[in-house]
Amino acid sequence: MRDVERKQQEEVDRLRKEDEGTRSDVPGLLKEREECKKGVSACRDEIKKLRDEYNLAKKAYSEQQRLIKRWQAQERKKAWLEREAERAARRKEREAEEALRVPWEEEMALCDMLVTYLSRYVKPAAGVEAAAEPAAANGNGGGAAAVEGVTIVGRKGREEEFFFGGGGGKKSKGKKKGKGNDGAAIKVSHTPEVFANFDKLQLRPPLVAAECPEAIEALKAKKTWFKTAPPKAELKRQEEEAKRKAAAAEEAAAEAAKKAEEEARKAEAEMRAAEEEERKAAREAKEAAEKVSKASTPKPAAAADAAAPPASKPAPGKGSGGCTLSISAVSESGVLVSITTP
Repeated sequence: MRDVERKQQEEVDRLRKEDEGTRSDVPGLLKEREECKKGVSACRDEIKKLRDEYNLAKKAYSEQQRLIKRWQAQERKKAWLEREAERAARRKEREAEEALRVPWEEEMALCDMLVTYLSRYVKPAAGVEAAAEPAAANGNGGGAAAVEGVTIVGRKGREEEFFFGGGGGKKSKGKKKGKGNDGAAIKVSHTPEVFANFDKLQLRPPLVAAECPEAIEALKAKKTWFKTAPPKAELKRQEEEAKRKAAAAEEAAAEAAKKAEEEARKAEAEMRAAEEEERKAAREAKEAAEKVSKASTPKPAAAADAAAPPASKPAPGKGSGGCTLSISAVSESGVLVSITTP
């Protein structure tokens, strides 16, 4: 028993020594832990410092970018204002030049050019030719002379019979004297530029030689209109004003039509409601009349006799000297009561 106790005591002593050796390391571990805490705190402080420096640098960069963008916006606005001023100055210069120029000058020159062009397809008559020669001698020219009294010539004999400046030409050989050509079937071919010029003047180009005099008169009338027409800017403004008024009139007409349609629908609904009220009143009047008719109609005699009480009934009294009570049916809801005394 003592041997067992001794062994156990030895084992306890050994374990106690081991525990004491382990406890001897605790101060060192605590010291190491404190050093680690200090290192972690230093790292955290460094991280915070770096973060603050980054935030300050980022704020400064953002402020710089904001100032740069503001400066760029100001520069863009300044450049835009300068461009607008230049455009306004150029526009004023153009308006001043247009004010000094004759309105529709280009179009009037175009009319003269087309009149000269179409004059190649017409031939003055004898009287016009004689009157045109002195004008040619004075240098007036007769290329766009009066068209009345002219005769039409074909493209085939145009080289010989062309009168320009009031002069005369040779007649074609092989043609009989006194034989004319009405030019109704002679076609006139134009270049694309000629068609474009007529389209610019809003006129129809002649397709046959017989239409040339009428086209020349139309060109002269157009030139006369250009002389008294308002400037292009004013005409454009008038056209825009007319379009605006037309659009406003159409909008007002559409609004009025819509309002009239709504009023018509409303009137139709009111009329239908009135008709329904009339039908309802007529139906109620008919039902009331039927009820009154049923109430005033008398029942048949047999039914009335069966439903009526006895004609007379002696009232209770002493002996045979009592009163006599008579009840007679007058109508479905009324009776006649009579009392007779001796």
